[in-house]
Amino acid sequence: QSEDIMIQAFYWDSYADSKWTVLNNQAYELAQYFSLVWLPPSGNALSSNTMGYAPVYYFDQSSAFGTKQELQQLIASLKSYGSGAVANIVINHRNGVSNWTNFPAETYKGVTYTWGTEAICSTDEVRLQASQAKPTGAADTGEDFNGARDIDHTNANVRATIKAYLDFMKNEMGYSGWRYDMTKGFSAGYIAEYNNAAGAYYSVGEYFDGNYDLCNNWINGAQKTSTTFDFPLKFQLNQAFAGDLTKLCWLYQGNNQPAGLIHNPAVRRYATTFVDNHDTYRDNNKFTGNVLAANAFILCSPGIPKVFLPHWQANKAAIRPMIAARKAARIHSESAVSVLQSATNLYVAE
Repeated sequence: QSEDIMIQAFYWDSYADSKWTVLNNQAYELAQYFSLVWLPPSGNALSSNTMGYAPVYYFDQSSAFGTKQELQQLIASLKSYGSGAVANIVINHRNGVSNWTNFPAETYKGVTYTWGTEAICSTDEVRLQASQAKPTGAADTGEDFNGARDIDHTNANVRATIKAYLDFMKNEMGYSGWRYDMTKGFSAGYIAEYNNAAGAYYSVGEYFDGNYDLCNNWINGAQKTSTTFDFPLKFQLNQAFAGDLTKLCWLYQGNNQPAGLIHNPAVRRYATTFVDNHDTYRDNNKFTGNVLAANAFILCSPGIPKVFLPHWQANKAAIRPMIAARKAARIHSESAVSVLQSATNLYVAE
């Protein structure tokens, strides 16, 4: 029965709006409305103009958004005002320092973590590069990704490194939870292992698919240790606000319920709902309908709602009272819903 509300405090190339110092100046305001603040990837990706989704260093937290010290100050500020920071955890793939496969050695709590080619899935495309070392890990346990080396999560040393990384992010950096990037890329069972070891307050996975059964299977595969983004609802919102509000409803045991993962009372507690994110906002999945109505829908529905920074920036005056209404009514992630009316131009629920 979580009453959390999250904001995604970045979008693609939001280097100015999402600098740690800029967000720190907004920490008090953000914490008044959002109990969770999702930050962009914060590790050193060896570039001053990268979003960090091709990570190189785990324990070096200086990035395109600022220094480690500035990040720690932001996280501490949010915490002092009663909010928590959510980290971007990109562990499906990793880049080398100066070539495709030379991962950096990093030390944490007296242990030095080193990876060789055994950390790379044997199915990774680096195997086709004559000038690069060949991968010697096991086959990928999920979908292939061609942007960096696919990490072999069957490798015990890899898993130990990731567990140390999550411990570092939680206990040294101060993050309250995390968002796992590209969870289609590796078996959901590893999410359970990592979350059980780390004990984060909040976890959400990015299983980028509008299929309800596949998303629900991921939740179960992760042993219900994590929420996942409600992509099934996201795609229904796109259709609904293109002209047919009946798309906001799915049947559950013969009764209308809000669409997506949240239509099932047993599943909605594992759903993080949203209208747009950094990826959908820049591709053909961008929400183009009534932004205020769509945000009103997720803010008066079960699940854990996530507001997108550009929507917040453009509509603060309207979204603030929506959040106040949700809080006043004590709506939570498992709230029961009665859909009273549903038509092409109408949705009424309590």
